[in-house]
Amino acid sequence: MKLKPHRPRSCLGWFAWIFGILLALFAISYTIDMARLANAWREADALAAQLGYTPERHLDDLVWGQINPMIGTSRCQVEVFFTTPLDPADFASHLAQAVSPLADGSPTDGLNMYVTLYPTVDGNPIDTLPWDQIEKLPPVYEHSWLVIDEDNQIKSKVFYSEFSQANVKIEYAGRPITENVAYVGVNAGIFPIWIQCKNLWR
Repeated sequence: MKLKPHRPRSCLGWFAWIFGILLALFAISYTIDMARLANAWREADALAAQLGYTPERHLDDLVWGQINPMIGTSRCQVEVFFTTPLDPADFASHLAQAVSPLADGSPTDGLNMYVTLYPTVDGNPIDTLPWDQIEKLPPVYEHSWLVIDEDNQIKSKVFYSEFSQANVKIEYAGRPITENVAYVGVNAGIFPIWIQCKNLWR
């Protein structure tokens, strides 16, 4: 005996039927979106592991999104911050062996990791310092790379800072940082606007 659903016979029944279908579609879409984010995390962890990352060297995770209210979407990126024992040359060599093609950013001395990770420097939390004091922090060697996919789109970003040569006391979440610091950011893709990337954590 075959069973088939009966169509509702009232306005309230139609409303409940349609609402149930939309709720099911939303749940399926949300599950797929979370799986896409989880896959981006796996990609970030896998690449970071080839660049000196271990669970003991893990510093933080971050998800951020760029919202486009005109079309109701949000582009999400996941980032893994970690310390690495690799010096600049070894880090670049490991990265070149791990992924290709790479767009190689210009190496420079800068302060970018200070204002990205917001550590504590010589007892002063960076996020409480005015910009004129941040500018006086010792610049460190920094280097960035973009990982390009087969469609010539940016798939990932890798950023490296030689914190070990800063000649200041750097801590993060109460933990001394004596090695160099890097992060791997992976583009997780475009999501519905109700997926608030900046509020999602692992």
